[in-house]
Amino acid sequence: VSSWAGWGNGARYVPGPVKHARRVIEKCIRVYGRDAAAITDLVRCTITYPSLHGVLALFEAVKERSDMGGTGMIRIRRVKNRLDVGYSDETGYRDLALLV
Repeated sequence: VSSWAGWGNGARYVPGPVKHARRVIEKCIRVYGRDAAAITDLVRCTITYPSLHGVLALFEAVKERSDMGGTGMIRIRRVKNRLDVGYSDETGYRDLALLV
């Protein structure tokens, strides 16, 4: 994914760590009652943009390729939109987190 042309100008892609097997097993047993299908975020990455426009453009590109009205190439399981005007920004932190 680091070479995908859809990142756009100014984007910075940072691959994240792979979750260790011991932690995955622990979480599966303790948190999800041995339901391995409930495990998420085994691999993560961060994509940063210098402007809000870039973030929103990437989100639209992902949606076009998703099961949320697009081609169905990927499945968006959850969206945490901390850019929304209804989100409390007391901490000053803002982002858009996608679980795909």
